[in-house]
Amino acid sequence: MTEIRNFSSAGDAAQEAARVMAQSMRAAVAARGMCSIALSGGRSPLKLYAALARESLPWQHIHVFQVDERAVPAGSAQRNWTELKATLLAHVGIPAPNIHPMPVDGPASGNAANSGDPSQAAAAYQDTLCSITGSPPVLDLVHLGLGADGHTASLVPGDAVPDEVSHEVAFTGIYQGHHRMTLTLPCLRRARQIVWLVTGDEKASALARMLANDPDIPGGRIRHDHQTVFTDVDPATIGGDGTAAVLSVDVGGTHVKVMHSVHRERRAFESGPKLTPVRMCTGVAELTRDWNYGAVAVGLPGPVRDNALFANPPNLGSDWVGFDYAAAFGKPVKILNDAAMQALGSYQGGKMLFLGLGTGLGGALVTNGVVVPMELRHLKYRKKKSYEDYVGEAALKRLGKDKWQKHVLATIEQLRATLMPDEIVIGGGNVRLLDGLPEGCRRGDNDNAFLGGFRLWSGGMDSLPVR
Repeated sequence: MTEIRNFSSAGDAAQEAARVMAQSMRAAVAARGMCSIALSGGRSPLKLYAALARESLPWQHIHVFQVDERAVPAGSAQRNWTELKATLLAHVGIPAPNIHPMPVDGPASGNAANSGDPSQAAAAYQDTLCSITGSPPVLDLVHLGLGADGHTASLVPGDAVPDEVSHEVAFTGIYQGHHRMTLTLPCLRRARQIVWLVTGDEKASALARMLANDPDIPGGRIRHDHQTVFTDVDPATIGGDGTAAVLSVDVGGTHVKVMHSVHRERRAFESGPKLTPVRMCTGVAELTRDWNYGAVAVGLPGPVRDNALFANPPNLGSDWVGFDYAAAFGKPVKILNDAAMQALGSYQGGKMLFLGLGTGLGGALVTNGVVVPMELRHLKYRKKKSYEDYVGEAALKRLGKDKWQKHVLATIEQLRATLMPDEIVIGGGNVRLLDGLPEGCRRGDNDNAFLGGFRLWSGGMDSLPVR
C-alpha cells in the first residue's frame, strides 16, 4: 500500500523522511546484520541527506548505492555523487568498502581520458549490487524523487530504459543534456521499502499521476506494495486512501455534473445540443475553480475506445472526436462511455447488465470484473426502429409515460433473454418514472457514475479492466 504523509514545508517533509529511513535502516541491520540503501540525486533530497547525517546509525553495517547518476566527469557539481558525499557521506563513519558510487567515467561523460563502454559499466555496477544484496538484487530501502514530467530515478518519459526488463542497471539516452546510469524498474520494484520525497507545487500533477499508477509516466509504473510518500504538495489533491484526488465528470444530454472524490460535493450546469467539448471543459473549470484535484474521469454519451471518443454524441454539439481533453483540463484524463462509467460505479459482482434511461439509451455489461461498453441504442427493436426510438427521452414525450414504460419493460426482458445477466441495474435520469422494476433488477443511483469515475483512476473493485 502507499502511505501519504503531508507537511507544511519541504524541510519538514525531508526531516520526517530521514527519521523514517533511519528507523528502517536500524531495523534491517537488526534483522539481517546489514542494510543496503539506494539514494537518488537532485536538489530536493539534500535536506533529507543532511538530516540523515544527524541520525545515529550503525554505518559500519550499511551499504550505500546510487539510484542514478549523470554521466559527467568526476567532481563535477552536476554529479549526484558530489552532493551526496558533501551532505551525507563526509559526515558519517561509513567504511569505504560500503560506499558504491556509479562508475560513469566513460565516453558518455565527456571524459576523454576514460574510454570505458557504458554497457560494461552498467553491468559492472549490477555485479556489485548483486554481490552485496543477492541475485537478483533486493535492496532494503530505496529513496526516490519525482520530476514534474513524471520521471523518477533517471527513468524518463520517452526513453527506452523504463521498458528494460532484463537488466538491473542501464544507461539512458540523453536527458537534459546528459546520458545517465540508473537502476531499472525491476530493481526498484524488488526493494523491500521505498521512500518518496516529493516537494514543490509544480509536482502536484505528476504526484497525482504517480498515485494513480498512470503507466504513461515512469513514476506511475513503480506500483510498490510498501512505499511512503513525504510531500508538501497541497493535500487537497491527494485522497485520504493514498490515491490521487479525482474530478469525475458526467456529461449528459441535459446537464454536465461533477463531483470531487475527497469531499464528494456535487455540482452541475446545463448542457444541450450546442455543447461542444471546449464549452464543456470551460464550464467545468469555472464550476470547480475552488477545487484541487490531480486527475479527471469523463463519462461521455458516445462510443469510446482506447480512451478516445470515435463518434460525436448524437444529442450534443460538434468537435468531440479528436479533442485533447488532457490539454484542456491540464490534468491526466481517462474517458469512458457514460453508461459504462455508471455501470462501473454500480457493479457489485457477478454478471451485471446496466441500462441507462436518459436522453437516449445507454448500456454496458460487467462480467467477472470486466467492463464492456455497449451501444444498445442502435439495435433494432420494432418497426425498423431502434430501442432508443422507444425508450429515449423523445419517445417518452411522444408516447406518454404509460406506453413508454411498457416499452422499457419489454426492452429489459428482451435484453435479459439475450445476455443472461445475474442482475440488471436500471439507471439514468428517467428511472425515477418507472412505477416498479421486474424481478432481478435494481434501481441505480445516478451518482454511481461519479463512483465509476473514481474507480477508473483509483483501482477500486480490484482495478476493474475496461474492454
